[in-house]
Amino acid sequence: MPVVNFSDVFFSYTTKPLLAHLSFSCGPAERLGIVGPNGAGKTTILRLARGELRPERGSVTGLSQPLATASARTVGGVLDTATSEHLGLQQRFDALNTEIAEDSSPRLAEEYDDILSRMTALDVWSLDAQVATVLAGLGLAGVERETDVDTLSPGQRGRLELAALIIGRPASLVLDEPTNHLDAQGVDFLAETLLGWNGPVLMVSHDRAFLDRVATGILDLDTAAWEALAVADGQRWRNAVYRSRGNYSDYLAAKADARATHAELHERQQAEKHRLTQHQRDSGVVGHAAFTPRSEIRAAKKFYADRAQKVSTRRRSDDEKRLERLEAVEVRKPREDTTDFPLPPASPGSGGVAIDVRDAHVPGRLRPVSVQVSAGEKLLITGANGSGKSTMLNRIAQRHAATCLPQSLPRRGDVPEEIWEEGIGEVGQGFVHPKYWATPVPELSDGNQRRVQLALAAAAHPDILLVDEPTNYLDLDAIEALEASLAAWDGTLVVATHDRWLIDNWAGRRLRLA
Repeated sequence: MPVVNFSDVFFSYTTKPLLAHLSFSCGPAERLGIVGPNGAGKTTILRLARGELRPERGSVTGLSQPLATASARTVGGVLDTATSEHLGLQQRFDALNTEIAEDSSPRLAEEYDDILSRMTALDVWSLDAQVATVLAGLGLAGVERETDVDTLSPGQRGRLELAALIIGRPASLVLDEPTNHLDAQGVDFLAETLLGWNGPVLMVSHDRAFLDRVATGILDLDTAAWEALAVADGQRWRNAVYRSRGNYSDYLAAKADARATHAELHERQQAEKHRLTQHQRDSGVVGHAAFTPRSEIRAAKKFYADRAQKVSTRRRSDDEKRLERLEAVEVRKPREDTTDFPLPPASPGSGGVAIDVRDAHVPGRLRPVSVQVSAGEKLLITGANGSGKSTMLNRIAQRHAATCLPQSLPRRGDVPEEIWEEGIGEVGQGFVHPKYWATPVPELSDGNQRRVQLALAAAAHPDILLVDEPTNYLDLDAIEALEASLAAWDGTLVVATHDRWLIDNWAGRRLRLA
């Protein structure tokens, strides 16, 4: 069985390494979720695993071979590409049956056994049923094979790419935000598919409920707390990731314990360092030339002074040794995350009904629906793919002075040209790390582009904020911070999402679209 293995991998896009000493393995039936801050290298790891990038140092083995579906113009063309190995094996198998009838050589018999084994592993005989099941599970059963890929919605294209990947059954499965365009039914189908997957699965996902259900381990790129525990134990830390066992809830508990221990270690070590330094300074006074011994007998002055000098020297030497031992296991100060997504207060006196939508209806996209939302109220919109969640947000935005944050990442023209070309600048304070303020938007990671969108939405000082899939693209710490900020905001908030974790913990009103 295949194993994806990273061995002491280094990679960088600039002169500064993005990944250094990255080592881990993902074996059969293991499903590892990669988490970490935006820009830490999560997607880069997936690209290395697919062979799209090559490490500068170290090695990556057990690569996943991506499907070349980009040139396919129709849905059928994408599916044909996904099933090309199946069909090729079937054709060769049929040909071998004919050849063996005329020539029973060991060479043909060996090839026959190999082809039969591969066909069995791919379950070629039920290929049509497999394709139908995957398409139905991902909400694509009604899409015709002749449909032009360019006419599909972004969500449909994302689900088609995922369907092709699952149908192709690569030896190792590499997934980047696989639940982004899935409704609850689609997430359930994907989770059950992965739980039954025999090969290695490597995935980046912000979907906490999905990771909780599927992951057998978490690779954390934010290693500060784990590194501190290792250093305090006298160990040398040499890895870009920390592997936590279990699902996402297990990881959260372990990370919280590690962070708390890190903070406690730092505080205790600094207190001890201060005590030793102060004691070292005080010890220096004991043997000072101007020091007057306690005894008033003149004949004993030299004796006491010499003894005091020896005591002082010994104490300072002992303190120096203790300080050296402490410095060998001294941990860095815990990082303080300055990202808190500060939303400005709503305008004073903006009471009454903030949103009033009556019989909103878009044939084929949104069934008739009416809703009123009071000023300062929070509304969660849920529903299956195609039920009209995004359409409903657009209708509200058209009829009210609302700031709308779409689920898609920004394109040229969606943000001011100056920001697109030169970076978010101080407008990103609290949303984007200062080191990215001067980075053009197209050069940012997906997560940081999302942060730019949030910063610009906050800069508009909205009284009504509409957010489509707020947790898309953000790292998990940022998601927690954003949810806390939205919950505390005093403006009118409407959120549309598939995020099961967010749905389960929502405290406001709910509207489910049919």
